[in-house]
Amino acid sequence: MFSRKQMIKLLAPLIVEQIMAVLVGMVDVVMVAAVGESAVSGVSLVDSISVLIIQIMGALATGGAVISAQYLGKEQPRDARKAAGQLIFVTMLVSVIIAGIALGGGGGRRRLGGLFGKVDRADMDTPTTY
Repeated sequence: MFSRKQMIKLLAPLIVEQIMAVLVGMVDVVMVAAVGESAVSGVSLVDSISVLIIQIMGALATGGAVISAQYLGKEQPRDARKAAGQLIFVTMLVSVIIAGIALGGGGGRRRLGGLFGKVDRADMDTPTTY
């Protein structure tokens, strides 16, 4: 169905994206490593949330691209544009919700505690600041 070259062209950006997502977390940890063990622990906790958000947004984009591509394959550009518009709307809505939760003032320690359970106070100070 697809040649090896076509598959590499398709998969290469996905692999690079995943590597870059992991590198962001690694660079964050390296940057705070000099501060101490507690800082590394806190940044690692928050990094798992960042990776989850990146995966959610990537899944939305991939799903929307598949639907738009199906419409384009059926030679229905109007429906493809409508699907792309809906994807942009949903992505923006999810982004605003996530930003609202993240910037929702106060309660950061409580939200993180709800996600991660019981975490040492020293380890919880860093992610609430980060």
